[in-house]
Amino acid sequence: MTTMTTAELQKYWDACLIKQWRLAGTLEDLRTMYKSIVGEFPDNHNIRRKPKIGMPYKIGVRVFVDSELSKLNELLWKVTPEKDVEILSKLTTSKYDIHSRPLTNAEREVKNTRSKHKKELQINKLSFTLYSERNSDTDWDTVKSTKTRVRKTK
Repeated sequence: MTTMTTAELQKYWDACLIKQWRLAGTLEDLRTMYKSIVGEFPDNHNIRRKPKIGMPYKIGVRVFVDSELSKLNELLWKVTPEKDVEILSKLTTSKYDIHSRPLTNAEREVKNTRSKHKKELQINKLSFTLYSERNSDTDWDTVKSTKTRVRKTK
């Protein structure tokens, strides 16, 4: 475990993020660069602006920043690389994060579709269970009702 403060870790992460954005690297390049400086991957640290769990590391940093941190992406396109130190100093005091932004309509639709699909799976499972146990109430070996089925031992 590193002995650095969260502010220092955040500053290193932001510096690596800007550097890899300028180099058009991948998220794996970003993680490797951060690990070479800090000694650990960013997964173990509570820092802002890191990818969500499950995001593939093969995608480009520019794609990630454009989709998740659009304000930062616009700023990096407008400003020359000589101003990266100023951007880094602004980011260290900023609370801007990918988790604090509102969902887009497309993300909201995907979330609703997933929950609808999960609910439909539960309904299908219940209907299959009811169909497969439809004769249990008339089974002569059943001692009690369907809530607590206990079969007689022979």
